[in-house]
Amino acid sequence: MEHIEIINRIIESEHQAQNILSHAQVRREESADKLREELDEMHKGYRTRAETRIQKVAEQEKRAAVEQIAQLEAQLAADLDRFEEIFANERKAWLDRLFAAVVVDD
Repeated sequence: MEHIEIINRIIESEHQAQNILSHAQVRREESADKLREELDEMHKGYRTRAETRIQKVAEQEKRAAVEQIAQLEAQLAADLDRFEEIFANERKAWLDRLFAAVVVDD
């Protein structure tokens, strides 16, 4: 084999190696882009699921708060009714005692 043929083969091998390297770099960049896109989609999915969960929990908490407020209002109404009943039943006795205290103290 002559020197020129050897040099030509070396040059051809170098061109092939450069082509292989160039294709590998393109594939690497494509893979990196695809991976970034997949990661973005994963983040969007996680965020959507988290927002959905947060919304569900917020709705549950709101329903629980409304229920608790209704219970407290019902208890307050019952307590007021009980106090009004006590006042109605004891009013005369209290007025008599108050009158006696004012009249007797003079």
